[in-house]
Amino acid sequence: MMRVAYAFLCLAALAACNGGGQDRAAATGTAHFVNSPDNARSMALRDAYADFSFDYPAGWAQTPQPIDGTAENYVRVAPPMINGYEPYAFMVGHVSGSGNAARDRADLPRAANDLAGRFGATFRNYHIVSSGPGRIANYASYGWRFTATAPGVNGEPPVQIYGRGDLVLPPGATRGVTLISLATSRAGDVHSMAEVGERGPLKAILDSFRLANVQIAPAAPATRAPAAVNATSPIGDVPEPAPKQTTAPRARPATPPGATAPPAAHPQPAATVPHPAPAAQPAPERPKQETPSPAPPRPAPAGNGQ
Repeated sequence: MMRVAYAFLCLAALAACNGGGQDRAAATGTAHFVNSPDNARSMALRDAYADFSFDYPAGWAQTPQPIDGTAENYVRVAPPMINGYEPYAFMVGHVSGSGNAARDRADLPRAANDLAGRFGATFRNYHIVSSGPGRIANYASYGWRFTATAPGVNGEPPVQIYGRGDLVLPPGATRGVTLISLATSRAGDVHSMAEVGERGPLKAILDSFRLANVQIAPAAPATRAPAAVNATSPIGDVPEPAPKQTTAPRARPATPPGATAPPAAHPQPAATVPHPAPAAQPAPERPKQETPSPAPPRPAPAGNGQ
């Protein structure tokens, strides 16, 4: 049904996945990322490819993705490391829907919880704090927020990790994205999971996020009788849509037979009406002339005169 993927993230991802691998001075300004098929470096990413874009700080770098067909992300961006860890990280994976808005809306919580569980397997002391519907820029989302820890560097205390995952699948779309936003205690402006994406550079990234060419064609026909069957049949959404769809097709096919039946019915009355009109009514009038008793012998000459 719904397939979800994310950038596989181990503890080293926050510690050594920086594009340059070394601390760098922060640059000013903003960079703009636009996804392209070249970034779909696995079969799953190609099958669920989605066009999207977002802005990120110019001082951040894109993390090179594997080219051996195992990539889980379209893109990952992060700033230079601070004392062995990246203060932030942002990555985009994929989510695939059915095209049936109601069914996907019902499946999103289960898909998000499943992803949250698998994602947490790479962290220490991973705890899901909350989950539920939300909003990313102009898009409704469903996600979770979590906390975790990572080993300290050079005997320092463990690094605190705060994060959120968001599944964005527009109603009726078959393709969407999975967004993972992370902040560590190396970031001075984030002190809890509730603040991730609500302030600082991660908020700017999420606010700028845009999906393009969202494939929502299956959803629009789903409200109409002819296309609704196609939209629901691949899903197996028989319990609810099927009754609605069966009634609509029944109503539509019922009209063509009704349209052909009246033309056949009209000729039949038309054929029967002429017969009673000329012959059936004059025949009963002649018995009335037979009522007078003195006239029985005369009808024969009168008939000959006619």
